Amino acid sequence: MDNEAGHGDMAGMDNEAGHGDMAGMDHEAGHDHEHTALTEWPADVPLPEVAVSAEPHDDGSLSIHIDLNGFEFADPTEHEATAPRGHVHVNVDGREVGMYFEPDIELADVGPGDHTVSVTLAAADHSLWARDGEPLGASTEVTIAGEVTPADDVIEVAVGPDGAAGGIVEAQVGLGDTVEVRIDSSVAEEFHLHTYDVSAELEPGQVTTVRFTADIPGVFEAELEGAGIQVLELTVS
Repeated sequence: MDNEAGHGDMAGMDNEAGHGDMAGMDHEAGHDHEHTALTEWPADVPLPEVAVSAEPHDDGSLSIHIDLNGFEFADPTEHEATAPRGHVHVNVDGREVGMYFEPDIELADVGPGDHTVSVTLAAADHSLWARDGEPLGASTEVTIAGEVTPADDVIEVAVGPDGAAGGIVEAQVGLGDTVEVRIDSSVAEEFHLHTYDVSAELEPGQVTTVRFTADIPGVFEAELEGAGIQVLELTVS
């Protein structure tokens, strides 16, 4: 299933419940690199065209192919943002799994269930290429067959324009647990769990689910990015 996006608009990505466990993924970018800086694509350089496809396998892995037109992979030793060059950041179910300098990528141990694979174009300085403040990229939905392992912890958060209903939700989970956060939103927003770098686009009247492995101990904040309002405090111990 392909979803082409010349402008990288990923606001419609649907992160529904049932995503597989991502514990075995190679998180090349590191948990503390959130890559939130944006660099505007130069007006005198044609916008690149981006499309991504994902092929599931019976062993729970994915083969990802990225079609690029008007964008070149830079050498990993380059550090200056120069269009139309750079690399790509790959996210699965709202969590970054790595940065890549090639169009064909193999992801092991993604696990059974419905998954959203998204790709964003990044400059050599690791900022994200953007047009009018929106990252350039594409996304696709893919289903890996098999039985989905139930989450160890399920956290429910209802959010609106003023944040979480009833105040910030406090939750505690065990280190190594598979965690599922279900966000019932009345507004269009972005949910973002810091340090883990787990994010999801929220749509009014929909419940959006993110699933991840709690493999970093500590206390972490999740917020509505647009409003800058904290909605969840997660303790992992």
